[in-house]
Amino acid sequence: MRKFLLLILTVSLLAVGGCGDAAKTQTAAAKDTATVTTNAKNAATAEKTITGEAQGTMQLEVKNNGQTFRVALNNSQAAQDFYKQLPLTVEVKNFSDNEKLFYPPQKLKTQDAVVAHATTGTLAYFIPWGNLTFFYKDYAPVSADLIEIGKVVSGGADLEKLTGKLEITAAQ
Repeated sequence: MRKFLLLILTVSLLAVGGCGDAAKTQTAAAKDTATVTTNAKNAATAEKTITGEAQGTMQLEVKNNGQTFRVALNNSQAAQDFYKQLPLTVEVKNFSDNEKLFYPPQKLKTQDAVVAHATTGTLAYFIPWGNLTFFYKDYAPVSADLIEIGKVVSGGADLEKLTGKLEITAAQ
């Protein structure tokens, strides 16, 4: 009888102890799920920023020879620095067979830079020369020295025809 009671007591203690571990395991699993969900949301936001898809509310209006187009800037420090320099009138120059470049009055900060995957309509900053570029054709290869600060969102069908002076203002 004593052995039987000892067996029941041992089984009871193991069952209670096992439930405690199961509860701890369930709580840990719930925390891990919450962490994974939060990390996934943060990763999605980071991916948008890295690819330059997250466009901010800063927008430019660019006028040249009767043509007007609008550019949405991203939230990078370089884009903010450029926006603070507006309004501007700058000389645009043809470069290569796919871009029009100009120089802002002051260099832009690039510490949180997004590498440009320059496609038609990309506004990018070339760090070594300090120039900004509108791409009117796609550009490859990708370079860490070329960072995206915005995209043309309307009216940019004739970027290739830009010549002379650009009037750049904050869009209303």
